[in-house]
Amino acid sequence: MKIIEFKNDKTIKKDVKKLFLSAFPSDERPPASYFFKSFDNPINHLYAFYEEKVFVGFCSLILYKDICYLFFLAVTPELRGQGYGSKILSDIKNLYSDYVLLLCYEEVDKKYKDYENRCKRAEFYKKNGYLDNNLKTNEFGVVFQTAYIGKHQVPFEDYQNIFREGFGEFAMEHLKKVKTICCIGDSLTEGDYGIYSKTGIANVQPKNYPYFLSELTGFTVKNFGYCGYRASMIMDKFNEGAINVTGADLIIIILGTNGGFVLDEETEDTKAFKAMMDKCHEQAPNARIILGTPPHITRNPNLVGYGHYDRVKIAGDYVKKFGEENGLEVIDLFFDNHFRDDNEDVMQPNDGCHFSEIGYQTLAEIIYDYIKKYL
Repeated sequence: MKIIEFKNDKTIKKDVKKLFLSAFPSDERPPASYFFKSFDNPINHLYAFYEEKVFVGFCSLILYKDICYLFFLAVTPELRGQGYGSKILSDIKNLYSDYVLLLCYEEVDKKYKDYENRCKRAEFYKKNGYLDNNLKTNEFGVVFQTAYIGKHQVPFEDYQNIFREGFGEFAMEHLKKVKTICCIGDSLTEGDYGIYSKTGIANVQPKNYPYFLSELTGFTVKNFGYCGYRASMIMDKFNEGAINVTGADLIIIILGTNGGFVLDEETEDTKAFKAMMDKCHEQAPNARIILGTPPHITRNPNLVGYGHYDRVKIAGDYVKKFGEENGLEVIDLFFDNHFRDDNEDVMQPNDGCHFSEIGYQTLAEIIYDYIKKYL
């Protein structure tokens, strides 16, 4: 496959323009005249790809420091599905082997009608070696995820500078970072609804408190909740790489329902809790960490969650003391008036511990009311 860099060649311009206008919706691209004018800037490059004399596709990019940002890539409709997209990515990777390669694609979320197509696009880049850059952006009203290949992730500050240097100051008005909240915890974070009269069986549903928090904030909210977990088990997930809070703006940690926290006594879980704070600071040094005590738990002997009240209360006291000693804010969920003995049938109906949908929605609203001053 032949690569030709665009230098105002009329034939290349005609081929690229036709594909550019048809491949990208108008809300995701600038006018064609502005697109071609941008290559007067020496850091902007446009490459056309040909198989013999047949036009295959194009790729445009911006070079900034050690970053090569691929901002448009397209293959002609009749040649799609034949591996040409991967070949273009491979050629660019070889051409700029000393650079960190960066690109973006539309946010993958089930709320979009074209969710399956978005999944395929994300999988395509993953198949070609691209890793999650832990950064989402809002560009001209469209939310994008970013991915990279290379020595390091690309922070938002560099992403901003790429836009500024490549597109000019006017583009900066239309670029925003989509903030990220990471929620760490046990089944009350993962979204277990419980099962009436049964224990030890997870009933995880999608409408958990991180789900509702995302609805309230419009932010990316990552759910790192694990049913039955204590702090030491969560720390294992950090060490395995299953939990990574890189890029987070806010980290919410609610643990203690499953025990492990004791006042004035060091346990495996209290040590892990301290180590968890260090890991969060290491991975997301600019993130604000907010702790939550474990919420109310039943004192009704007819519910299977009965018998853990004292343990959970002690865990809450530990979290509050830990927060005070380490300069961390704590949301006291244990004594929050929204969760009481007399409304368990609404908030925690199945077992007096795990929430219903309205319970998780209420939990999210409590947290949102607390954190909105930082948003």
